Amino acid sequence: MYHDGLDIGVPAGTPIIAPAAGRVVRAASNTYGNYVILEHRAGQRVYYSLYGHLKEPSQLRVGENVSPGMQIGRAGSTGQSTGPHLYFETWEGSLSAPCDSSPASDSICFPERPARPEHRPGRTNPLCAFVNEEISLECP
Repeated sequence: MYHDGLDIGVPAGTPIIAPAAGRVVRAASNTYGNYVILEHRAGQRVYYSLYGHLKEPSQLRVGENVSPGMQIGRAGSTGQSTGPHLYFETWEGSLSAPCDSSPASDSICFPERPARPEHRPGRTNPLCAFVNEEISLECP
């Protein structure tokens, strides 16, 4: 199945750490298994990061603030998964609307996506751009 994120193979139970300050905007379960979406702000820019296939449902609550280095869950193999790993995705913009965000919904409320990065010459990877505003990092 195609997706815009990364599957990072790690042992089950590996702590998943917030890479930057943010706010929980969704903590639920669907085909990505147990997952959390964080909203990050850098000046006027808004970024989102998704952490999927977490071992247990998140103890974080919508609206809760997270700080860099804070544990947001543990890697698992929940949802549509063939083994323990973290599904990690980032994007810039907003969550899509309208969207059924009820607990029974299988919707993650992804943003209306622009063209993939390879079709946007001169654009910097959004995660790299976000991290670069938090720490000094060379971006492609």
